[in-house]
Amino acid sequence: MKNPYPLFTKKLLTLSLILISGVLAAQYSVSNPIVITSFPHVESNINTADGVTASGMQGVCSQLPCCSVYVYKVNLPFDGFLRVENDNYYPLSASIIAFTPAVANPTTFGDLVYYENLVRRQSDSSITTTSAGNFCGYRDSLSLGTFGYNWNTQTVTDKELAAPAGDYYILIFTENQQSNISIGTSANFTFQYAPACDAGYNCFSESLNSCDNDGIQGMIGTVYTQAGTYYDTIAVSGGNDSVIRTQVTIDYKAYNQELIPDTAICIEDSIKLGVYTNYASYATLNRADEDWIDISAAIPSITNTNRSIFCWIRKDATVSGESQMIIAANTSSGGNVAALQIGTNEQVGVYDGSSTHYTGQVVTDGNWHLVGYTYDEGTNETKVYVDGVLEDTYTNSQSISATDKLSIGQEFDSGLTTGNFLEGIIAEVSIWDEVLDLTDVEELYTSSVHSGMAKYANLVGYYPMILNCGASTDTVLDQSPNGFHGYASASDIQTTDSLVQITDYNTARQFSYVWKVNGSAVSTSDSLTLGIKTYTLELSRDYFGITDSIEVSVGTGCALPDTMIWDGSAWTLGYVPVDTTNVVINSSTSPGSFTARHVIINDGFALTINNGGTATITGNVTNNGLGITGTGSIIFDQPDSTLNLIGKNHQFEGSVSITRYTTLNTNDSLTLTASSSSSYGTMLGRGTVVGDIAMQAYLDLPATPNNGRYYHLGTPLRDVAFSDFRQGSAILKSANNNTGTIWEWNASTMCWVSPGSLASTVIQGCGYAIYAGTNNSGTFLRDGAGIIEVRGRPRVWSNINLTILYNDGQSSTVSFAGGTDTADTQGWNLLSNPYPAQLDWDVQAGLLPTQISNAYYVWDGSNYKTYINGAGSVGRYIAPFQGFFIQLTDKNTPSLTFPFREQTRTSSQSATLYKTARIPDGITLMVDDVRSAVHDELFVGFEASSTPQFDNNWDARKLNNGKGVPNMSVQLNGQRYAVCRVPVGSFHSFPVSMVHSVANDSLKISADLSGLQSFGKVLLEDLKTGIKHDLNTGAYGFTHDMAFGANRFVLHFQNSTVGSEEEKVADKQPVYAFTKDYRVYVNLGELEGVKLSVFNSTGQLVYETKNAAGQIMLPLADAGLYVIRLTTTSLNQTIKLIK
Repeated sequence: MKNPYPLFTKKLLTLSLILISGVLAAQYSVSNPIVITSFPHVESNINTADGVTASGMQGVCSQLPCCSVYVYKVNLPFDGFLRVENDNYYPLSASIIAFTPAVANPTTFGDLVYYENLVRRQSDSSITTTSAGNFCGYRDSLSLGTFGYNWNTQTVTDKELAAPAGDYYILIFTENQQSNISIGTSANFTFQYAPACDAGYNCFSESLNSCDNDGIQGMIGTVYTQAGTYYDTIAVSGGNDSVIRTQVTIDYKAYNQELIPDTAICIEDSIKLGVYTNYASYATLNRADEDWIDISAAIPSITNTNRSIFCWIRKDATVSGESQMIIAANTSSGGNVAALQIGTNEQVGVYDGSSTHYTGQVVTDGNWHLVGYTYDEGTNETKVYVDGVLEDTYTNSQSISATDKLSIGQEFDSGLTTGNFLEGIIAEVSIWDEVLDLTDVEELYTSSVHSGMAKYANLVGYYPMILNCGASTDTVLDQSPNGFHGYASASDIQTTDSLVQITDYNTARQFSYVWKVNGSAVSTSDSLTLGIKTYTLELSRDYFGITDSIEVSVGTGCALPDTMIWDGSAWTLGYVPVDTTNVVINSSTSPGSFTARHVIINDGFALTINNGGTATITGNVTNNGLGITGTGSIIFDQPDSTLNLIGKNHQFEGSVSITRYTTLNTNDSLTLTASSSSSYGTMLGRGTVVGDIAMQAYLDLPATPNNGRYYHLGTPLRDVAFSDFRQGSAILKSANNNTGTIWEWNASTMCWVSPGSLASTVIQGCGYAIYAGTNNSGTFLRDGAGIIEVRGRPRVWSNINLTILYNDGQSSTVSFAGGTDTADTQGWNLLSNPYPAQLDWDVQAGLLPTQISNAYYVWDGSNYKTYINGAGSVGRYIAPFQGFFIQLTDKNTPSLTFPFREQTRTSSQSATLYKTARIPDGITLMVDDVRSAVHDELFVGFEASSTPQFDNNWDARKLNNGKGVPNMSVQLNGQRYAVCRVPVGSFHSFPVSMVHSVANDSLKISADLSGLQSFGKVLLEDLKTGIKHDLNTGAYGFTHDMAFGANRFVLHFQNSTVGSEEEKVADKQPVYAFTKDYRVYVNLGELEGVKLSVFNSTGQLVYETKNAAGQIMLPLADAGLYVIRLTTTSLNQTIKLIK
């Protein structure tokens, strides 16, 4: 096959953002290197003349007195290949040299050792030292591991030639100061890195950065949600696999706020809340660094017109020496127009070019303050506001001209020199071309700018200091529709590292927001009407996410009409509530059966409904406590209404029913639990369910090491992915090789196949083999016995049609069918119960087309167990999640619809219902080893409606058990039966096959005779020993002899209670026929002088002998139905036999 990823073998894919940094003049040294951890990395406009002189290194390059160098510290996270190269080369002018640290955290050049490439060829054990890639002289490039990596074709040739992982110190000089030869002052250097690969692989590297919480997709489609280094191998037929190394950084900060208060309302009420957070972005202005922001792009829009300028500031330090500017407007020559400033009196005011108008409000107290002013161009009136309050008004012309300058954090003096820098934090700068009135200013004091504001059309510029993902921190983005972006004097003025909180200020509209209940979104509007439950508000934007939890509970002062309380011993009104009564649960003791309208479960208590109890509810259930628990029954019954589960989650192991035309909104708060493989919650009814539920199944893994085994499972819920079956960090893998742990049965090819990716949706009604437990490779699906849990939408009552397929034989890799004939191997399909309730197979079998056998088969980890029409080793009820095999037996039907119907559902536990099932006429024969560690069983019985042939309605084929488990079956008609039923007047003796892989194993055969009606005695004949054991007296023990063969036993039914005189005579002189190794034998017991006649199904005599005695073999070549007539002076008997 061709490489499905041809691009990967052609070039090095590096998806990371190339980092370009203009290096400022600095004394970069060993103790203060430029650190490089991301690749490719570009250093631009490098001039090392202002660097440091390097000398005293250890090794070959111990002296570089001729050159000033820059020092770079490069970390190789894994063995690999490093290349550093200069864009231009001028002879004898520059060099790039690599060193390794001799000590941890080196501080001087004497702590560095010249790096020599150590090359170990795979063909021999010699070590060759070479410096060709690291030359102590004039080189425009540096290669570490260059002999192992071809940078032109980018293919790995030898992993052992890679440079080891670790820190390297790279010294670069661009000017030979001894000869004054220089490559100039604009040299660019590129650092590239590729990880090393095993032989036969191609390696590729990418660096990904995400600034949100949604994950980031790599080159092969993998979505990464956590930072780290990841390796993925893409297998290619014929070798030359590709290895992808992905370095992921997540630049995202999450905040949990508790700003929206919890509240309490009455059960009939609701409350409307809006989105809210006070987290805001900001800019830090450092006076010592002369930080400031140029926003002059907004000047043309406020030239010779009204204006308003506002912002939030926080300042801790006092002002001394000179005033500090917040926002200043200057002329093109540096003259003053208007400056919002803080004076040395710590007050905010406005300087109008001649005098400062202070407000009397100190703003250097470390708190956030909204400050700003408005200017009326027509009246020259200026109003100054602090924290939404008008503090000063004056009149003076302060018109802005088109050539003026506008800046944050400083003002211009003559000649446009900068000065009066601000020390503090600033946020939410807004500029308007209109005079904001007091109402407008009060809204700015409580909310960030948004499109719903009255004067939003007059917004000129809005600078909330918000940075988009990947944007330059030098650009101060204008979030108004105008795009008048500002520019910061330094890249560290804005930040993506954190947010600040401004008390009582709502910035929620700067975020995307979603309201959730139990993790599911319910609204994306800016307000929501809340009922009694717990909500989560999630706000997000690039780099940041904020979460707030709001609990709405029932108020203690609410008046509930017709309300009674369960206190653990009685209802407060003295009688059991009815469907119009609201009830409050104040005790976890079960109240027994009752009917109620609204149910409120108080904190610390549970509504307990025990087995046999029923609670019928016609209203809402509000859970402020421990929810509904127990194994009883809950019925939601209010047609044409929606009933709600409100508040905390419920954990219920009983039956939930929704009556016809009733809608139950779970609000995703219901879990149907399981405490064992026979005790689990169910849901059914004829109503509608809104919202998801969680549902559990119990896996009974043994408490032993290496307890792993396959389970046949499906899903009782919609929209479940295969990955949902996995619990915790256990292994679950879908792959068409021996590493796969989840398999789908392909009925068209009769073999196991991978069902697709783990993200694929599980098909309801289909069964899958899923490996669970522990083996030497790890823990799969879950660790030890316990639950698996999936979440989805339940199909409460809908019908489901599933297409099943026919195939006339099983794959050579599959061996579960008990025989090799077409009848044994044809048409097997693996299904599962698609409902969150038990499925009654007796009802289901009555709905099946005639082409489908009425038997179903389940795998219990070591045995296949079967059930058909009242008989078998499992009951008639199939649990939710349970997978099972059925057989399509008509070769002329390549596909057929299997009808799952809602009338097959039942809510009761199978152990209870099985007692009322019809008891079939027959016996269950069981084989166990002496340790009772392995077990198998079969059913042999009598049914008037059956035939001597295989009957789809009454018989079940034998499916092979697991390794080391005996396989016991009745062998008739060339087939093996797990359930065999014949008419009473046909066979009295049945050959029993025993296939077992453990030689000399000590086994015992016993029988359950309690259902036998047609006969009074059952004998087990051991053909090896000649012993006939009466199973009424107990078990028969024996040692398994593999050399004797499978057909060792014959089961005889005697003392008929319903037969003719002929049968009574036969009881006294027991004779029987059986098949062994495809031959037919007749055992005449003590009879002598017998005339034996054999007729085929057409009545033709095919064999006859006289004076027969003992055991004789009949020469019957053809398969079919035969009648054997035995005649003596005292006996006239016929035996029917199918070969």
